[in-house]
Amino acid sequence: MAKIALTFNDDPKILRDGGIPLGTAELLRVAAELSAAWSEPLRFTFFVVGENLQQMQAQQPDLIAQMVKGGHEIANHSFSKPKNFHQLSPSAALDEVRRTHNLILQHFGVAPRYFRPPNGLISPEIEAAIRQEFPNYQIVGWDRHDEKGNDTPADFCDRVLRQAYDQQVPMMHAWRKSTLWAIRGILTGLRSQGYRFVPLSELERRPPRLGLRDYAPPKAGARRIAMTFDDDPKVLTQDGVKLGTAELLRVIEELNRQSDNRIYVTFFAVGVNLEKARQQYPDVIERIRAGRHEVQNHSYSHPSNFHQLSPTQAVDEVRRNHDLITELFGREPRFFRPPKGLISPVNHQAILKAFPSYQICGWDRHDEKDFYTPDQLRQVVVRNAWDQQIVLLHVWYKNTMWAVRGILSDLQRQNYQFVNLSDLERETAPLYGLSDKDHTMVA
Repeated sequence: MAKIALTFNDDPKILRDGGIPLGTAELLRVAAELSAAWSEPLRFTFFVVGENLQQMQAQQPDLIAQMVKGGHEIANHSFSKPKNFHQLSPSAALDEVRRTHNLILQHFGVAPRYFRPPNGLISPEIEAAIRQEFPNYQIVGWDRHDEKGNDTPADFCDRVLRQAYDQQVPMMHAWRKSTLWAIRGILTGLRSQGYRFVPLSELERRPPRLGLRDYAPPKAGARRIAMTFDDDPKVLTQDGVKLGTAELLRVIEELNRQSDNRIYVTFFAVGVNLEKARQQYPDVIERIRAGRHEVQNHSYSHPSNFHQLSPTQAVDEVRRNHDLITELFGREPRFFRPPKGLISPVNHQAILKAFPSYQICGWDRHDEKDFYTPDQLRQVVVRNAWDQQIVLLHVWYKNTMWAVRGILSDLQRQNYQFVNLSDLERETAPLYGLSDKDHTMVA
């Protein structure tokens, strides 16, 4: 029989939304009810937060007993779930892990085997420190994280059931309303498909690392720059010259072998190009992952009239690409850059309503010009660089690809830290005022 390991982050939690019970207690109630009806255990893996565990022990200790009775697996998700866990010193991060490890051992009597970092972010130094103190630990990502703020329970249930497979590790949250309203249908539907619900440790595979992003923090006080590339991934040749994402990655990989000042870039990907890459050159997707580059949303089909679409059409363009990026890279994008930098006010509002965690992102400089030689482009970009800058370039532009090695190496020598967009210490490039009644230009 096929196995699936449902994992839940941030537990234990108890809360209500509009009088509707949510959280760990409600999830355990449904699981216990179905286990009794089926005469078959439903066991999950809970990635617990130490502060929540302390609160639960003080306010509702019977919940801990229910988790033990249900045979669920308890794993480590840090003590306070700091948003900047990946930026902590190794000693501070280790303290977060150690405190929850000891609490789990105290309340459940079994040492945890797994750690999932908050937000999936962890630095190599922190991971090394954890492995040294807890050599039996495995750092765990996930195979799918499909929860969305605008989901209906039916939509979420349908997506989980369609995309399930043997040995899969989905990640969910018991405090999300659409998840808890859908959970009975998810469990019933998966069982009818022949799945058994087992803890992570009972799968016949190593836990996934998809969804994790190794984070190399910029040097303290160093100037940071975010190089962003639109329309990726693309692979092409023009006039016998190799262009596109694969060539850019080759240049970056070469420069990274020659310098400790590593280069990370942000790709604003187009969904149809991602679909093509998955089918025709999947190695490019794997190299983006391996290089720890960031992938953000640039619409699904890059319509030239994006700013003239209806709100429903615009949100669909964003959602389709959002889902694809999450599927391929295991992380939800946080930024959306509209095609050609044009977006209507009504679509701007509709996108942020559908994706409240998004930022609509522009750029500080876009210096590509048809009349520039590669050397002129190189000089303009390098001469006008500044701390916390967002630069926009395109990998299909011949002069850019002829100039990119010089641009990156010059900025390396000037000790700029090439960071992903989300690692800048600023708001994203602003939206400028309305250019007419129909659209706003991002610049």
